[in-house]
Amino acid sequence: MDWSAIAAARRRLAREQGTIVKDWGGRLPIALIYPHTYYAGMSSLGLQTLYGLWNSMPDVVCERAFADPEALRSEPLALAAGPSTFTTSQITQHLLTNIWVVEQFLPVRFQVEGQEGEPGRVTVAPTHSPNLLQTDTPTL
Repeated sequence: MDWSAIAAARRRLAREQGTIVKDWGGRLPIALIYPHTYYAGMSSLGLQTLYGLWNSMPDVVCERAFADPEALRSEPLALAAGPSTFTTSQITQHLLTNIWVVEQFLPVRFQVEGQEGEPGRVTVAPTHSPNLLQTDTPTL
C-alpha cells in the first residue's frame, strides 16, 4: 500500500462517526471482516449492529476490516477466459447457493471438491470448453 492510500484511509477514519476506541489489554478480540469495500461495509446495518453490540461488552474489543478496493477491481474468476481454482477453509451452503446463482446467469460451470462443512477446492470454467474442468487433483 503506498503512502497516498494510507493518507486517504487516515482521512476517511478521521471523518468516521461512531468509532469505538478501547484498550485491547485482557479483552477478547473480535474481527468483523466484511468482504467488500469500506463504504459498502459501513452501510451494512448488520455490521454496525454487531460492532456496537460486541463493543458494549466490557470484556470484548471488536474491530472492523474490509476488502482491499484494488483486489475487488481485478477480474472475477467467473469471467476469466480459462479455468480458475481456489481453495476454501469450509464449503458452506452460502457458497453452494452463490455458485448456483452464478451458473444461472453466466456461461460457466463450477466443480466443488469436498463436503459441506469441510475444507474444499472450487474450480470454475467457461462452458464453451467442457474439458477444462478435468483435473488430476484428487478429491478432498
